[in-house]
Amino acid sequence: MPVPFIGPLRLVEPPAVCNNEHMILIGHIQNGVVVLDGETTLPEGTRVSVEPAPEPVRIIIQANDLPLVIGGPPGHVWGLTNAQIAELMDEENASS
Repeated sequence: MPVPFIGPLRLVEPPAVCNNEHMILIGHIQNGVVVLDGETTLPEGTRVSVEPAPEPVRIIIQANDLPLVIGGPPGHVWGLTNAQIAELMDEENASS
């Protein structure tokens, strides 16, 4: 049995898929609502996952004491070498 002619064949491109699964947007809470920083907008109905951003790392130096690192992973001094710690302590001692 002959196969009927159905017209010219062509490849069909799949629909474009936008994968923003790992996109991170920064914002803040204002009156109990998440407000994105800048002029960023998302389409109405977009599902999002929200988690608090970590606080910035602060280093507090007190005279004759090691620097106190607030924030970041426990036990981490954010790449400060012993020489840099000594220099920071010397600067603090010089200013007191």
